[in-house]
Amino acid sequence: MKVVSDSSPLITLALLGCFDLLPKLYGKIYISGEVYKEVVVDGAALPGAAQVAQAKWIEVVPVKDIVALTAAFSKFALGAGEISAVFVSQRNSG
Repeated sequence: MKVVSDSSPLITLALLGCFDLLPKLYGKIYISGEVYKEVVVDGAALPGAAQVAQAKWIEVVPVKDIVALTAAFSKFALGAGEISAVFVSQRNSG
């Protein structure tokens, strides 16, 4: 099973002290570069930042189709993390 996450579950599980459940349940988690930036860079010193930065079981997957990603930003009322997570999940399905 391939699991893709946006920032909210990562931050929430860190807040609850349950971040370590993710690798036990799923092994590897995929996140986009946008999600990484949101949690680790923009959220430095906030819950989840250190955990995501140090988690060897999280793989950051870049979104390659920037044109489609940019078009999705203007079309849907979602943040960069949510939209890019959809792109990563489509890339890793199957």
